[in-house]
Amino acid sequence: MTRAAREAFEPYRFQTRNINEGENKAHTREGAQALGFRGSIVGGAIVYGQMIRPLIERYGEVWLGCHWSDLRFTAPAFDEDWVTSHIMPDAESDQPYACSVRAKNEESQELIVMRTHIPDSPPPVDTLASLEPVDWEGERELGTWERMELNKPFRRFLWRLTMSQHLSYCDKTNEALEIFRQGDAPPVHPGLVMAHGSFAVQNQFKMPFWIHTGSTLLTHGLIRVGDEVELRCIPIEKWKRGENEWVKFYQVYIVNDQPVVEVWKSSIIKFVPRD
Repeated sequence: MTRAAREAFEPYRFQTRNINEGENKAHTREGAQALGFRGSIVGGAIVYGQMIRPLIERYGEVWLGCHWSDLRFTAPAFDEDWVTSHIMPDAESDQPYACSVRAKNEESQELIVMRTHIPDSPPPVDTLASLEPVDWEGERELGTWERMELNKPFRRFLWRLTMSQHLSYCDKTNEALEIFRQGDAPPVHPGLVMAHGSFAVQNQFKMPFWIHTGSTLLTHGLIRVGDEVELRCIPIEKWKRGENEWVKFYQVYIVNDQPVVEVWKSSIIKFVPRD
């Protein structure tokens, strides 16, 4: 693969936009403030999708359709915060299109740290992708740490975006790039792809308050508007730090029986504020 020139990017400043992701009270002012936050927390998927706009503008479907990324959310972004994305060539990597990204708010507090590249030789799909979902019908239970059974797949989550739904997301997040608006089947915005990972967990359990803390993504292909997507989700690790309870999920997005996106997603599913 031809390596892109290691050119720096101009800092990209944007304003966060909160879109309530289902029942998660972290994305409401009242729910977040009840646990000590100053306002409603903007979903990590949304901020991620906004901060990578310069990468998409420069590299387009070349990057969208095949990349590895590792991102960590180090502090929350709140509704209508101004955030600046700093994208630099990653001097520690010899992979194509390797960049490091840091998103900071107006107080210069670091919100997200990310590294990304296009793998020279993409690794094979994780064997977890072949585990069949355990489908069932009925009411969801509360998503507790004890109920997150390791290596037991959730029920399958199926979704398909219409063009109007996709454009609505782009409008709400101030996404104006033509790559997401032209033609009958543009690529689904990566922020919206990541957001569906939360919906897959909420398809299995009631999740009244939880916080996305980081993800590793491996993209093998594009998900386009109109594609029917099967999203499989499996808890693979869980641990406790103090009174907080954490879970890591493996998630795979399947289109036409082919895995196109893999995500290893970490979240705090029980958050207890410090005194």
